[in-house]
Amino acid sequence: MNEKESQRINEARQIAQTILAQISASDPAALLAWGMEKPEAIRDFKAPDTGMYYLGGVAFRVNGAKVGIAVVTVLLNGRDMYDITITLPLHNGPVKIKSFTDVYCDQLEELIDGAIERNRQ
Repeated sequence: MNEKESQRINEARQIAQTILAQISASDPAALLAWGMEKPEAIRDFKAPDTGMYYLGGVAFRVNGAKVGIAVVTVLLNGRDMYDITITLPLHNGPVKIKSFTDVYCDQLEELIDGAIERNRQ
């Protein structure tokens, strides 16, 4: 692995850790309550379908009361905001059930929680 590749991997890890910390800052128990597991850092890439360039992100599994087992993907877009996609991992391929674009860091926990858990009373 060359130095540039190593730097890209380290940047991806840092972005992933920042996203998880921002979710926890809004609600320290959120990740635990969602049953979050298997977090994976996502490196920078250009989305083939939209041409949008993402600086990195994180994907993790949750077990939400509303959706059951799902995968949450949070990507840092070029506008310094986040795009969130929630998918169900079905046998014939993942099915997107909810997505949000241009989300601020202080909205992450509330939007994800509302999409995967029961409606708040």
